[in-house]
Amino acid sequence: MHAVSPRYHAGEGGRWDFRFTIVYRNVEVAHNPDVELREAIIRELYPDRETFEAEEQRRFQLFEEHMDVPIQAYDLASW
Repeated sequence: MHAVSPRYHAGEGGRWDFRFTIVYRNVEVAHNPDVELREAIIRELYPDRETFEAEEQRRFQLFEEHMDVPIQAYDLASW
């Protein structure tokens, strides 16, 4: 896992504090086509599937634009 933060101040519309990137050990793990496992995880985390679907739809509606932001990397092992 890697963590970064914006190097410069941004306006409220594009502000974010940290971005975490998860690096999988191989492509098979990252793109596991096991649909049953994915569905089991979703059911466990979000028992109300209707609410989950509505919240996912809303999340995609809120996405307005892509912005390139200079970042500051952190060595999480040294924290």
